[in-house]
Amino acid sequence: MSNKSSFEQLMSHDRRLQVFNDTVPAGIMVLRVDDGSVVFTNRYFNDKLGHDGGEILGANWADFFADADDRQKLMVEFVEKKVVRGREIQLKRPDGEIIWSLVSMSEIPIEEESLLLFAFTDITPWKHTEAALISAKEKADLASRGKSEFLANMSHDLRTPLSAIIGFSDVMKGEVFGPLGDPKYLEYVNDINASGIHLLALINDILDLSKIEAGKSELHE
Repeated sequence: MSNKSSFEQLMSHDRRLQVFNDTVPAGIMVLRVDDGSVVFTNRYFNDKLGHDGGEILGANWADFFADADDRQKLMVEFVEKKVVRGREIQLKRPDGEIIWSLVSMSEIPIEEESLLLFAFTDITPWKHTEAALISAKEKADLASRGKSEFLANMSHDLRTPLSAIIGFSDVMKGEVFGPLGDPKYLEYVNDINASGIHLLALINDILDLSKIEAGKSELHE
């Protein structure tokens, strides 16, 4: 009498099912619900997790999880809902490499057996891209904070001397303490005053833009 499960016998006698399971772009593992032993894996599963298909059969599915909590959470959800869809977990290869996976689970009732279908897709490249994007965002945020600090310093370091330049040139332009003498001096003072006012307006505009970017601008109708 054969020791194979009904599912194993079905797979071994139907070549079409074998071809389908070895070409489908997802990892498939079938295990017994009662003890978690593996009765079938497809080529994608074996390739992604770095195993020979034969050595996996009979193993416990717990051996493939990088984090035991992931397996526990999957079983809790399966018991409650009888199905699991699109859960992110970490599987592991024999060499310790982590495979980020998007997992689904459902039951396969065959005759008197209670089997569980565990399917996953490798999303490791997506997770690496996600990590790179997060890192890039953090660097951009850091650069933005640096820019804001620079603008704040610029506000103090430039506007303070500009206030003196504009103020003293105003006094000289008005000849408060007497005539400047040569008319050219008055012309130069007017230029200094106008240039100082123009530069101050530019600095204020830059600071206003930085406030808008930071979401701290206030609208006065």
